[in-house]
Order: sequence, then structure tokens, then C-alpha cells
Amino acid sequence: PSVALAVVPFSLFVAAGKGAAWAAVIGLLIVALVAITISFQAKRTVSSGSLGTYTGNGLGPGFAYAAGFSLLFGYIGFATTGTLGGVLYLDSFLESIGLGSQAVWFRLLLVLVVVGVAVYLPYRGVSLAAKYELAFELLAIASILVIIVASYIGYGFRIDWEQWNPQHLGSSATFIAAVTAVGSYAGFESVASLGAEAKNAHRNIARSLLRVVILLGVLYIFATYPQILHFGEIDGDKAVLPQLAESVGVSWVNQVVSGAVAVAFIVFVTAVTTAAARSLFTFAHEGALPQVFAKVHATHKTPWAGVVFVGILALVFSTVATFSSAGRLVFDVYGGYVANWGFLVSYLLVVIATPIWLRKINALTPLRL
Repeated sequence: PSVALAVVPFSLFVAAGKGAAWAAVIGLLIVALVAITISFQAKRTVSSGSLGTYTGNGLGPGFAYAAGFSLLFGYIGFATTGTLGGVLYLDSFLESIGLGSQAVWFRLLLVLVVVGVAVYLPYRGVSLAAKYELAFELLAIASILVIIVASYIGYGFRIDWEQWNPQHLGSSATFIAAVTAVGSYAGFESVASLGAEAKNAHRNIARSLLRVVILLGVLYIFATYPQILHFGEIDGDKAVLPQLAESVGVSWVNQVVSGAVAVAFIVFVTAVTTAAARSLFTFAHEGALPQVFAKVHATHKTPWAGVVFVGILALVFSTVATFSSAGRLVFDVYGGYVANWGFLVSYLLVVIATPIWLRKINALTPLRL
């Protein structure tokens, strides 16, 4: 969740301003309803399912492909925007230790470094040992929590009622921002894929889905509210958290948060690049995409063509962002908005398909509508 904590609050703020906190709440409610809907299928099929499988159960193979392509779009989008996020935090880390530079060639070099690592790992089928990934993730979360707690303390023991003004619920910007909030939960449905192995699967899958969503939702709301208090002076070309740390008087944590979050971004990009490459391989194997994506490396047994393709897209995206007048941070936020729609469409298809499938098996009730 460290990547989401580093990205989501500012993304919501860019779209909705002070209405970002409400957007986080609305996003939680939407995803909770999606989780409940998925659970209706997951606890009955008890198989290693996916959004494509659940969509196909109710709407047929054509819409199953549509859900799969939507997820692929989301994976590629997250790989490209995550790469730029890694660049921003690597840049911040190097600046914090006196090795930074504002030169364009230096920023492009950082892009090459992050893309190179993010492509090399899935290309070789290599990943950081789980214990190292966990260590960096815990370090990132701990340093982010220092900044968040300092934000609460700096503002004082009072409530910013402007953020919770009900008038924000009448603004379309709040609901547009909620789309980004929904995207931040991407992957929560993977809990359902453990159905075949889970004890008392019929009962526990639904509970697990909701618990994951509620836990993440509370964390996002807890992190979003205090950060918005200090977003007024954010530079749209630099990483958010180090700037926020400066604003709330805990700049001493900058090296740790920048370094740990940079690694977290690279791990994240490696994961979604692998998922995207495997999806490209599957679609190519089934004839839905060019056969080049079905190529597997002779030695490493990885779908290298898909990995390289995603890496090229990430390279182009980050390079364009480097020259963008909007700033790399804002450019990354806008890219995230687009990527989120891939997951949102998949969730929408599942929500439509589930009651149709329940009707087919004579399990539809008014409650499940």
C-alpha cells in the first residue's frame, strides 16, 4: 500500500480539491459494493477465478475478453505511471544526499535507470527476495506514517470542516476523483482466487474481500485527510511526500521515505509489468493479439516480448513527462486517471454479469440486486 499512499491523496486533490476526502469515502463505498458482488460468485464457484471468468459466467466469452482487455489496459497504465513515480522518488532521494540535478539529461538518465531495472527483473524472471521486499515496504509505510502523523499534529486538534462540507457531494469533480479512488484498490479481487484452497471458502471469501477493502479504505481516508491540509504549495514536478515532510517539519525523514518508496515503486512496476506481459501472452496464444507477444525466452521462460513492449511504453511516457510543461508529478496523476478506467470497466462488467449469472442458477434474490 505504500505506493498508493504516495499517489492517491494528491491524485484525489488534483481532481477534487478539498472534496478529495469525500472522494476517498465514496471510492470505499463503491469498492465495498463491488466486493460484495464478486463474493456472490466467488463463494459459489470456489475456483481460481478472475474478473474475466466472473464476467464470462454472466455475459459470455465476448464480454470476458472485454474484461480481460480492460485489465490489461489497467496493468499497462499502472506500469507506465508507476515507472514515472519511481523516477520522481529516485530523483528526490539523490537530491537529498546531494547528488541531484535539474538538468534534462540527468532526469532522462533516471528514466533509463528505472525502466531498465523494471524491465530487467521480469525479463529474467528475477525478483527481490520476499523478505527484502517486505523490509522496504515496512520502512516505506513507517516513514509515510511519520509524515501523516506530523500533518495531524501540525494542524492541531481540530477538524477541517471545509473538507467535510456536504456541498462537495454536489460537485461532479468529487465523483470524478472517486474513480481514481476506486482504481487504488485494484487487485483486491485476487483474494477470491484463493477460493479453492481456503478453509470454509463459501463463508470466508466474502468476509476476506470486505476486510481487505475496508482495511485499505480506512488507511486511504486516514492518509488523505491530513495531506490535503498541506497540498496548497506542492511543486507539480517533484515527488509529493518529501515536499509534504518539509511542510510539516519532518524533513529528516526525506532520505528514508524517498529511497524506500522509490524501491517500492520499482517492485510495484515489476509486478504489474509481469501481469501485463502474461496477459499479452495469453491473448496472443488465443489469437486475439499478434503472435509476437506469445514468444517466450528460451532460457528464462518468461514472456519477454510483452515485458519489452510494456517497457517501451513506460519509457515513452516518462520521457514525454520529462518535457511536459505540466510537470512530471501532475503528468503522472493524469496518466493514472486514464489507467484507472481499465479496472473500473472490469468491475462494471462483473457487477452487470453477476445478477445475470445468479438468475441462471436460480440464486437471484431482491437483496442481491
